[in-house]
Amino acid sequence: MEPKTEQKHLEELATILSEVGAAGIWRPVYDHRGRRLAGGVGDPADGLANSLPGALFKGKRVVDIGCNFGTFTFAAAKKGALQVLGVDIDRRIIRGCQILKSLFRVENVDFLAADLRSLGGRPPFDLGMMIDFIGKEVIRSGFLPACLDVIEALSRRQMLFSVRPVYSIAKHFSGGRKKLLELYAPDTVGPRQFFLLDHLENRFQNRWQMRVISAAGEDFNASKQTILFERRL
Repeated sequence: MEPKTEQKHLEELATILSEVGAAGIWRPVYDHRGRRLAGGVGDPADGLANSLPGALFKGKRVVDIGCNFGTFTFAAAKKGALQVLGVDIDRRIIRGCQILKSLFRVENVDFLAADLRSLGGRPPFDLGMMIDFIGKEVIRSGFLPACLDVIEALSRRQMLFSVRPVYSIAKHFSGGRKKLLELYAPDTVGPRQFFLLDHLENRFQNRWQMRVISAAGEDFNASKQTILFERRL
């Protein structure tokens, strides 16, 4: 890449990162020379870096839903995926990912700006990922069932999530237990807690086998965990 072109890309990327703002950047963003361009609000102790073995991705077609600036999209490509598609609804973020792709000179990665609900008609991928995506806002809004429907439809063999297993209703949901019960079954809405991991397991148990592949943090339920679902034969 010509130095002038490289500098232009870096300047555009810096503008995008500034516009998106610190709260919208989930993992630190680095350029092709290893220089840190922005921090990330994701929990650095969630254990993801140690729980994504290359064998999980090797030779597979992967979709990364809610890819943000592509941290795990690029990681999957680096770890041997045949092809990876990163999807985010924010067109600025996707433009940033495309700039990073050109800087990194990665060929087996593409990016798409789209609402995940528009992806249902695509052919399935071998592995679907939702990393740093499902949290209290998705739960509170009632968007969780749609998210799970889409990733299941897109995933032929495996699904990978990072989730906090349990949320405190009083701390994380201003609408309280009554509001959650309007959206979710009572078996995952306790008197004081919302059991997200139980919700996922119950949702998929007849078709998928669940396995926890990380155990980050001292408190399992309060720390983000990496969960792998494998389709039952």
